[in-house]
Amino acid sequence: MTVEVDPLVCARVSSRSRTSDAAEGIRDDRRSRERPCGSADQRALAERLIAIANQWLWCGAIGLAALGVAVVPLPVVITSGRVQVDALTIAERRPVARQASSRWPEPPWIASLRSLWIAFGAVHAWLVLVGVVLIPRKAFSDLVLYRSWVGLGLDRGAWPVFDGPSVYPVGALAPMIIPTVITTTSTVVYALGWCALITALDAIAVRALVRRGGARGAWWWLAFLLLLGPVAMGRIDAFVAPLVIVALLVAVRRPRVAAALITVGAWIKVAPGVLILPLVMIVRRPMRDVVVPAALVCAGIVGAVAAGGGFRYVASFLTAQDARGLQVEAVAASPWVLAAQVRNDIAVVLNVKLATWEIIGPGTATAARALDIVLPLAVTGLAWLIWRARARPLDVLTWGPLALATLLIVMNKVGSPQYIGWLAPPIAVALALATRMPEPGATPAGPTPACLTRVAVLVLAIAALTQVVFPLMYRSLLTGNALIAVVLVARNVGLVALLVLVCTQLARGGRTSTAPIPAASGVHGEGWGLAPTDGRNRRVHRRRRPAVRSAGQDLLHS
Repeated sequence: MTVEVDPLVCARVSSRSRTSDAAEGIRDDRRSRERPCGSADQRALAERLIAIANQWLWCGAIGLAALGVAVVPLPVVITSGRVQVDALTIAERRPVARQASSRWPEPPWIASLRSLWIAFGAVHAWLVLVGVVLIPRKAFSDLVLYRSWVGLGLDRGAWPVFDGPSVYPVGALAPMIIPTVITTTSTVVYALGWCALITALDAIAVRALVRRGGARGAWWWLAFLLLLGPVAMGRIDAFVAPLVIVALLVAVRRPRVAAALITVGAWIKVAPGVLILPLVMIVRRPMRDVVVPAALVCAGIVGAVAAGGGFRYVASFLTAQDARGLQVEAVAASPWVLAAQVRNDIAVVLNVKLATWEIIGPGTATAARALDIVLPLAVTGLAWLIWRARARPLDVLTWGPLALATLLIVMNKVGSPQYIGWLAPPIAVALALATRMPEPGATPAGPTPACLTRVAVLVLAIAALTQVVFPLMYRSLLTGNALIAVVLVARNVGLVALLVLVCTQLARGGRTSTAPIPAASGVHGEGWGLAPTDGRNRRVHRRRRPAVRSAGQDLLHS
């Protein structure tokens, strides 16, 4: 495959605030031929240091991948009551629920808070090193755009959404503004401030995972961040992921708080908004506990934008990217990526307006337009599948968000690497809560350990392959490297397999509950703060709640 880049096009791109990593690389190569770049010894030393850093990156990624598998062991049966553990473990801080006679044991080194926070610091320090020092133009290129937007607003009063259309919802301005407390002129300092913000939010999410469940979910999330690479920190999606984790953790007992957090996340990056669907379908009073809080958040944000004079553009993010073609990393682009290895009528070109690389060839434009129609229809079909599974609320809370996130990636004509980050919060929460998940006869049935293991390992593999494609070998992909094309297609096949696996879990059991419910627990789902049903997916309305606390409540409050 041969890609021709017009010099005039490159010149136009260079005048813009945002440029693609590949375009930057092309200009760097041209400039390097026009001026001296230092002695040969200096260049050799720099290349050697970069090679060593990449070797350490892959060693750490492989080690964390093995760790991600190790923290999802097969379950064993233990006696009920309190478990005596070492003073450094998390399990000592809370007793095991009386009803939980089946759980996943956590080895001492997994349950150790000290080890967890050391690993947390090491992972985030590595991501900062890669994004700020080693490959900033590839990894943190979007931060240049964020800083320029905010700087333009502060200096000239020209703000996205308030003074013109924007590709992001208005809430995205909030995390972009926070690092400007330090600087608006230095990209490096702004990037360090951004990394500090994301690290603080990730720490809150890890703490929440540990307090509400176990360390397994937090360890898995750290492995995911390392395998996904600097994209997991240098994009606006990194700000939203901790919010989604906290929202899913509190969804059982505080659905109104969860609905508010999810809505705030949707006004920062649209994708979290679909997580409202599973919540609406399983709560006892969906209008009061989900719809009203979400509507109040929307009203407050829209009102603030209207007061600032930006009501005209408040929904511009919905149509700002209609002109996009089929991005080269998109799942639907896989056939053309492979065909480009043997055909000359398929090429990768730069979309100058959006600074993205798209694949063009016979049928690509039709495929892009078709996906615009297929995506909402697919979301509707998945919503119906979640509705049928609502008699199993734990399954809905686990597989519903993951299925929706995966569907938004698979059926999207845009394939940005940061989208893979949407997959992590549901799995991290499921693994954390599974540590204390009771046996099937005690509470509503939830995800099985074996299936959680398969899904968790598959998502880690998808994250690792994504980092290989971007940012490590993205230029090779654009220039037609066959090996990287195969890696990309393998990643996309993994995404399709994940979607099929999760939808299968949602569909299992049909309309009936998969577990018997003891009399003390009332009806299915009651006691977890969820919608009670009669086992046939019909909600049961009671005038008062049962006086006896259910097994599910004992488990969550222990």
